[in-house]
This record gives sequence, structure tokens and C-alpha cells, in this order.
Amino acid sequence: MKSEHHSRKRITGCRLLSLALLFSFICGCSAKVLPAVGVAGPIAASASSETSASSSPDASSDSSSENPASIFPMVEHSDVDFSELRYEHYPLSRFTALTEPLYRVARNGTSQEDFDKLHSDMINELYYIGTLMTMAELNRCKNSTDAGIQNEYSYISNVFSSANGEYRAVMHTLSVSSHADLLSEIYTDTYLEQFRQYDASSVSDEFGEQENDLVGQYYTLAAAETPDYDAIADVFVQLVNLRNRIASASGYDNYAAYAYETQFARNYSPQQAAKYCDFVKKYFVPVVKSYAGRIGDLTNDLYHSDAIDCSPEKILSCMSNCMPQISPHLNDALQYLLKYHLYDVEQSDKKADAGFTEELYSYNEPFIFNSSEGSYYDYTNLFHEFGHFANSFYFPSDLLFGVSDNDLSELQSQGMEVMFLPFYDQIFGSKNGRIIQCDTLLNLLYSVVDGAMYDEFLQRVFAEPELTAEKARSIYAEVFREYGYSYYDGWDMEWMNISHHFEMPFYYISYSVSAVSALELFSIQQKSRADAVNTYLKVETIDPEVLYFSEALQQVGLSDVLQENTCLSVAKSLAEYFASQL
Repeated sequence: MKSEHHSRKRITGCRLLSLALLFSFICGCSAKVLPAVGVAGPIAASASSETSASSSPDASSDSSSENPASIFPMVEHSDVDFSELRYEHYPLSRFTALTEPLYRVARNGTSQEDFDKLHSDMINELYYIGTLMTMAELNRCKNSTDAGIQNEYSYISNVFSSANGEYRAVMHTLSVSSHADLLSEIYTDTYLEQFRQYDASSVSDEFGEQENDLVGQYYTLAAAETPDYDAIADVFVQLVNLRNRIASASGYDNYAAYAYETQFARNYSPQQAAKYCDFVKKYFVPVVKSYAGRIGDLTNDLYHSDAIDCSPEKILSCMSNCMPQISPHLNDALQYLLKYHLYDVEQSDKKADAGFTEELYSYNEPFIFNSSEGSYYDYTNLFHEFGHFANSFYFPSDLLFGVSDNDLSELQSQGMEVMFLPFYDQIFGSKNGRIIQCDTLLNLLYSVVDGAMYDEFLQRVFAEPELTAEKARSIYAEVFREYGYSYYDGWDMEWMNISHHFEMPFYYISYSVSAVSALELFSIQQKSRADAVNTYLKVETIDPEVLYFSEALQQVGLSDVLQENTCLSVAKSLAEYFASQL
């Protein structure tokens, strides 16, 4: 039976936390500028694009649509099956051997052709190391109880951090040398200025290594058959203290401001988020109180029901049946995923309790990992992750300079959940479909509430002058009650089961603000399925490394979620829907 409060476990996106330590410069989403010539890895994206002339569906039609405003670019992928990839233990010396000739170029110069070759070899190698790090991450999550595999992930993460720092150091040396003109053929003026300003002495590899080691300790502790929550809480306190030192060393007054800007490229402040959290408590928490119990009563028997086939094969088959009716371009991405086996969604006790989408950078291929649980949540979790996969398929991440707006990324994934809602009768049957649809919407509502709750919790924790494990637990207890939850068996352990707080603190607010927009999409869908699909496709065809979330909302015609009227309107609409169905 599900607990009274069952927020969904989700992890997504790159976990290159130590990268921010390596960037004495970092560009926000709106400021993204690509280098003039191919430093996008071995497989570069084409600049050409195409649109579909398909007609739009209406509420009674299952035909697919592609709004001309939704442009899916033509992107080259490697067409390599995941089973063909092999991980190797990579020595850092292999990378530094590629930078040494570039230091000689800074002293002595060379031809543009020779420089381009040396530079390309170095960049391709960085992308290869980044790909190895993704593979190690997938292996770590697949074998979460294996300490050796956990250590290997920490090792390759540190190798990438060092290699990335070495890359920027040699670019700095070149940019201030008499042969800097060689760089101007490859990089824009913006990047050249960033290279000139790079200060390797301000970078602390020690911080990154400590952070990786502590995160590794957390995963090992959390994967135990009976987790030691006292030890986990102690690791959390160590991470908070370390990250406060990181923020201070980087010139920030507090870690929340540091994380919002450098980790997540948000164009709103923690103070603005705190005001938004007040709106969540005022408008969304009452909806949870009114309807969560009733929906829970209806779903308890269905949660692990044998009447619903929750096998990966069945879920992927349902997606293949439904996706062409949403978008042929999204279906192309799905068929690529299936053809090249870019997913690990099997159920296993050895897996970390996580779901995320990562990029295999050298191949321009995203990959979905999900720890299935044998319930109908496996459907919605895979729908969610495919929203990430499809966007990454058409807009590959810039490993070296990309800073993704995770609020927008989470709208692309949670919006995909909404796109599947009209198919629930077809997937689960009319009666079960209606109940599971309500539960899916409830989980989006939990995303709104829990995302705000955890952000408030973290803001208070990181601001605590002398944090202890006991104080962290006390703060969580206070915030937990403020968001309308009642204490029950295990409530005080839930925050420690969420890896985001240990690996990517302050991520969770992205689930909250994006879920408000996803619920607004659902309101649109209730009036016109065609309008909802077209709006979502516009969202899905935005590069989250280019636009901020607020800019994307304005571009596609969705409301500003930080405004009180938006929260009021969306919460009211959802409450009215629940009232009509329950």
C-alpha cells in the first residue's frame, strides 16, 4: 500500500556538479553562443531544419499534428547500438598528452590547419571522457550496492573534472599568447574573452573530489538493505558545509544563490522562489488535502494490480501505438530509442531508486535509465523520461559550455505525461484509465507542493549557521507540517531517500514550477486537445540551453508561474476537474 505522502522519485539531467567549480566563467541560458567551428564533439548537428505539413487534431481526433511553429532540427546521430559501447578505465595522462602540443603552439605557433587538428583531437577526447562518465553513471545506478563500481564513477568524474580544467587552462594560455588568432577561427569573441579571464588558480580540484566522494558515500549508504539514516544525515551535513565553502570561495553570499545561478541557470532568485512557495501553500496545498485521500483510496488496489501489465515490453509497445498520434517527429525519436536499445528500464533490486536521462556525448545519443517498480507508475515515469529523451535527441547538450534551464527541461518531461493522458482509456481501460489519470494529475500536484517544500527546506538548512543532523531533521519536520502533511511512519526518512538533496540540491523547485505549467497544459487539453498538443510541441522544440523557462513560457503562450494569479487559476482548474471525476 502506498504511503499517505508519495512523491515520485525522479532524477534527470547531467550530474556534472564539480564542473561549476571549474568555471570561473559560466554563461546563462539566454547567453548561449556556440563556437564558430566544430567544437560540438565528433558528431555535429546540422543547421538545417524541417517542419511537417500535417494537419492539427481536434478533441475528437487521434490524428497527429505538427504546428509550423514547432521546428524539429535535422540532427546527425551515430546509429550505434548501446550494446556495442564499452567502458574503459581512463588514465588522465592520455588527455594531458593531447594538451602538451597545444602549449608548444602557444609558445611557437603553427599553421591553422595543424592547430585545428590538434584542437579537434583534444575536444573529441573530452567528449569521449564525458561519454565514459555517463556510462559509469549508468553502471553505478544499475549496480548501486557495488562499492567498486561506485568508486569507479567517482574516479572518472574526477578525471573529467581535471581534463576539463586542463582544457580551459591551455585555452587561456593560447588566448593570451601572440598566437591567439588561431583561436579566432574556432571560437567567438565571447568565448575568447572567457578564456582570457580564466583563472586556474581559483579552481579547487579538492572541492570537487570531496563532493564526489561524499555523494558516493550517500549512494552506498542509501542502497543498503537497511539504510543507516543517521549516517546518511551526517553525510548530508558534511555536504552542506562543503557546499557553503564552495559558494563562499566563488564569491556568493549563500549556496542557494550560487546553485540557482551556476548549477541551474535560473533567471529568478531564491527570494522570488520563496514568495512562490507561499503561493503553493496558499493555493495548491488545500487541493492536496481535499482530494489526495479519495484518489489514494481508489488507486491502492490498482497500484500493483496483476490486471495491469507493467512490463517494459508492454509500456514501450503502448508508447509506439500512441506516439504517432501525438507527433511523427517525436515518434522518430522513440523508434530510434527502440532500434538502438537506448534504455534500461528493467526491474532490479540492485538498481538505484532513480529515473533519469543522460547523454552519450560522443554519439549524440540520449539514454533513459529507470528503476521500475512493477506498478503503473512505470508507465508515467517512462512517459516523463521520454520527454527529456526527445528534446535531447533533437537538441544535444553542449558538454563543455551548455547550462540547461532545468525548469524548462522538466516542463518538457512533465508535459509529455500530460500528452499521454488522452490515451489512458486505451492503455488501462475506461474505468482504470479514469482513476490512473486522476492519480497522474495528483502526482503532478505533488510535484508542485513537494518541489516547493524541499526548496524551502534546503534554503533554511543551508542558511543555518552551525548545522547538525539533529537540526536538519528538526527543520524538515517544521516545513513538512507547514505544507499540510501529517506525520506517519517513515515520514522523517523521506527527504533522505531523495538523491537530489545530496547530489543536486535545489533541483527540486524545477519539478514544482514546471508542474504548474504542465497542469496549465492539462487545462488547455480539456478544452482543445489540438491546442494542447501544439503548445507542447512548441515547448519540446526549445533548446533549454538557449532560453530561460520564463522566456519559453512567454514564447509558447503559457502563464508566468511565479505570479499569484497563475497559481490561483491552475489550482482552481485542477480542483474543479477532481470534483467532476471523484
